[in-house]
Amino acid sequence: MRIVNVLPRGMHFGPTGATAIDLCVRDFVAHSAYRTSTTVLAAPVETPFADILYRPVHLVSAGSHSAAALRFADAARQLSPDIVIVQHHVPIASALARRMTPVPVVLHRHNLYTSANPLKRLYHNWQFEALAQTIWVSNVARQSFVRQHPRLASRAVTVHSGLDMSAWVPAQKREAVVLCVGRATPEKGILQAAEGVCAILGRASGWRTQFILSRLDRNERYLQSIREALAPLGTRAEVLTDQPHAVVKCAYETAAVALVPSIFAEPFGRTAVEAFAGGSALICSRSGGLPEVVGNDAHLLAEVTSQTVAEALGSLIHDERLRTGLAAGGRQRAERCFDIVTQSRRLDTLYEGLLTRSCRA
Repeated sequence: MRIVNVLPRGMHFGPTGATAIDLCVRDFVAHSAYRTSTTVLAAPVETPFADILYRPVHLVSAGSHSAAALRFADAARQLSPDIVIVQHHVPIASALARRMTPVPVVLHRHNLYTSANPLKRLYHNWQFEALAQTIWVSNVARQSFVRQHPRLASRAVTVHSGLDMSAWVPAQKREAVVLCVGRATPEKGILQAAEGVCAILGRASGWRTQFILSRLDRNERYLQSIREALAPLGTRAEVLTDQPHAVVKCAYETAAVALVPSIFAEPFGRTAVEAFAGGSALICSRSGGLPEVVGNDAHLLAEVTSQTVAEALGSLIHDERLRTGLAAGGRQRAERCFDIVTQSRRLDTLYEGLLTRSCRA
């Protein structure tokens, strides 16, 4: 089976600058039975991910979705695909589906679906009708779509993202570090986390903190407020920005405690799974799909405030047994629920079924 995987604008299919969606695609393709017959179409990058077939597609930054779909369709046709997967972007997926008929086009959606405007929902329904299937990263995300488009429920499935658990090696001796990874934007609750960390570490000698933040949202003022909140800790607080994923992975493999304090409704929560895989005890919010991802293996915050973060941190910092128990449970949950080999097999089976139905039609 020949598969084309389309990464629309805003992505970076390479080890430096990769978004969560880029990492998701890399992991799924790398562990697919169709790895050698899958090609990723994406914007040009200086150094793409190794060992995955990749072709750059040059897009005009101010161009329309239709123009982008036309360029992707031209590139895809050269590969004679049996199936096309479009990551996240509904307009490009819909436009591409109408240009690639009869090749089935699938949308892999990484966010929750929201549309309060009835007229927009009608238009979105027309867009989704062109697609052979939609894939959602969590049941919460799928349900947000099905509630507003119940007639398309049979073509909407959940496939959780996964990690190569064999590549994640938690350190046996954990560093007394509180780690927070995310985008430097208010919806991620990073400032509340910084304030809570500062409050508790001021009374917990021997502990330090590391914030690894993406500046994708270009919110420099917010980033500065985080630095200021952590300033009282001096050299015990470190803020890194726009780091390669290898740095993030190493941090999760060594930190004793990790924070995922998202305020907005997380569609999945890859950082939570990475904390589990790395062996960190996790504190996270209850937003969106996070409870679905973490189950009973994380300390869930009732709400995201500096006080609730500080209280949760205090309980873990001063209770090593609780901390190690959460870390062990989280690692086991990641192995059981989010192993990339199992999740990739699910995607492969889904693609095979679509291709079989397409051929019969």
